[in-house]
Amino acid sequence: MTDTLLRSLRERLLDESEPLAGLLRKCLLLGAETGSESLRQWARHELNGYEEGAELPNYRKLPTPPISVDSLSGNTWAKNVTYSRLQLPASAQECIGEQFLLHQPIEELEKFATQRSLAFTGTGLAYAQHLWNKELGPFQHIVGMSFTLSGSAISGVLGQIRTQLVDVVADLTTDTPLAELPGKEQVDAAVGQHIGTQYNTTIHAASGPTAIGTKAESIS
Repeated sequence: MTDTLLRSLRERLLDESEPLAGLLRKCLLLGAETGSESLRQWARHELNGYEEGAELPNYRKLPTPPISVDSLSGNTWAKNVTYSRLQLPASAQECIGEQFLLHQPIEELEKFATQRSLAFTGTGLAYAQHLWNKELGPFQHIVGMSFTLSGSAISGVLGQIRTQLVDVVADLTTDTPLAELPGKEQVDAAVGQHIGTQYNTTIHAASGPTAIGTKAESIS
């Protein structure tokens, strides 16, 4: 089975149409066979999603995207006006981090990537809206706020995950024949070098900004 598993993983990686979820499930098996908890842990988090407060790989950290704002001023509606984070009032900016963190499972990201445009909402934006409204006059009101992100941005993240996986498998097959099982130390070293050293132990709590958008929908 070792020969079949390692060879299959390497060959399927070369097929760009191969879904990442299936490749990551093979990584779960390979991690179990080699005794590498770091590989299993990384694959498991990519498949199941990352919990709030978990340390995410760098490829899941995006610059804060534009913010679409709907507002009411007197009898005049303004819809889908785009702001950057730095254009918001200072109090509202404090609710929104400088990074947009993607915690979703890989299969959800793959669905996002097929959409032309996505809108993300979350508690951070809701509180920013509340603080912004406190600074407005009596006939002005922010009705809604959402982050706007293109599906191509998600595709870029998926591409980075595939590249990281290719690098890991390339390291594992450089000095080890496909018919043999790489050692735990070799697997852990490849994961630590290409994905993150946090997987050599456990997922640590993040010290950086927390995720802002937790719910997404496509924009027609």
